[in-house]
Amino acid sequence: MFDDLTLHELKNPLSGINTAVDMLLAGMLGELGEEQKKYLENIDCGARRLTALLLELTYIDQIEQRQYQPAKATCPLNELTRDLAWLKQLAERENKAVAEVIDAKLTLRGDCELTRLAVAALLQSALKRTPRGGTASLNIRPEAGRAVIETSDPGDSIPPELLSRVFERDSRHQVKARIGSPIDLYFCKLAAEAQGGELAITNGPEQGARFSFYLPAA
Repeated sequence: MFDDLTLHELKNPLSGINTAVDMLLAGMLGELGEEQKKYLENIDCGARRLTALLLELTYIDQIEQRQYQPAKATCPLNELTRDLAWLKQLAERENKAVAEVIDAKLTLRGDCELTRLAVAALLQSALKRTPRGGTASLNIRPEAGRAVIETSDPGDSIPPELLSRVFERDSRHQVKARIGSPIDLYFCKLAAEAQGGELAITNGPEQGARFSFYLPAA
């Protein structure tokens, strides 16, 4: 879909937007009012989302065309969660919260960038399903010799007949279940399987959905 040069040309202006917004928000060109900050933060979130989407589409194409070669490396947890600040800011503006439970001793073995993108995509899906005033959860822990990255939300349960179909590329099932971006979820499934892991979904004990992204532990 995108070769390296095209991806680079697309990402460069987006990085420039993020840098300019960061400078403005830091007050380098003068004090900002609350309304100005809100609009700049919206621009920042949109640019970051578009950058992530470009990377996801590139990885999807590489994996589907069997051109992807997993980068095997040890991934510190702070590397996997370093790009989540903008999602938390977005959640706060929508009167939502993120609860994190992360095993600081755990390290993962796999492609750090691919997994980092998947963590952000899963959390964004959980936040989309979280009602105002609610809390989405991110839990990273060891489980049965593997590492699991798990998100959950307090939204509506997913109809049982759709649980086995939400990761299909056909977006009608994802839209019907209201669980987030079809591209995000399809990408997360491919990202897990390309690294020898898996992505599973279950309904919560009372409500909401739980996505579990399994990878080999380091």
